[in-house]
Amino acid sequence: MTLRLRILCALSLLTVLAPPAHADEALDKAKRLFKQAETHFAVREFKEALSLYKQAYKAKPLPELLFNIGQAHRHLGDCKRSAFFFNQYLLKKAVSDDIRAEVKRLNASCKPAETKTPPTSQPSGTGAGSGTGTGTGAGSGTGAGVGTGAGTGTGAGTGTGAGTGTDDGGRPASWTWAWISAAAAVALFATAGITGGMARSKNSDYLDPATPFADLQSLRDSGMALETTSYVTLGVGAAAAVTSVILFVLSSGGNDAPAPSAAKNVAIGVSPGGASVALHF
Repeated sequence: MTLRLRILCALSLLTVLAPPAHADEALDKAKRLFKQAETHFAVREFKEALSLYKQAYKAKPLPELLFNIGQAHRHLGDCKRSAFFFNQYLLKKAVSDDIRAEVKRLNASCKPAETKTPPTSQPSGTGAGSGTGTGTGAGSGTGAGVGTGAGTGTGAGTGTGAGTGTDDGGRPASWTWAWISAAAAVALFATAGITGGMARSKNSDYLDPATPFADLQSLRDSGMALETTSYVTLGVGAAAAVTSVILFVLSSGGNDAPAPSAAKNVAIGVSPGGASVALHF
């Protein structure tokens, strides 16, 4: 708002609110509230000024107060309310074209207030949790463990625990995993042998002079793929075998439980996709 327009509005209000000899209580109250509002407005306390302007208008509904209410809203970034009160002022007050143009310019210059998102706080808390562990065996095994945890926010903690389980024969659960690792190692070794044999067969066909030239590329590619598969499977099988030995040692160490019976029969099945092993006890 220009200084000239504000001075005109202020002078107009002061003239209207000047207490004549027969001044009533409403005029006196409106004048008092208007002066208080102007004090707040001068130091950019627009919320306080807005409240007082509205109280003054309710005490004495003068059009000039509508302009001041609109100005307070404009400074607060509430452009919708600012436009409403500016329009109300122009509807209720006969003004010159210059003042009308200035009010419209002020209305158009309103900048909406930025919405500030409050930062999310990260409450901290502490908590204690307990954990349970389970063990697996040929039967069903259970184990119990205790753990500690720290929680944040609500203070609820989570805990981790480790337990050891036993199967229905009194043996540790790792014994079962040892046999599973051993079976996996046998299956992997069998698969490595099968894929290795297939790779050698492809290589023989590739070196055979009777092989058509158009088939050489596919024979070479498939032979190399089978050979790579054979080596990888062999390595994984070796790792499974080592794991099985370690688990057997750990299971039997310090354990007075009777040793399990050995597998009575081992059956190996071969298919185009690999091999399978079945252990019968």
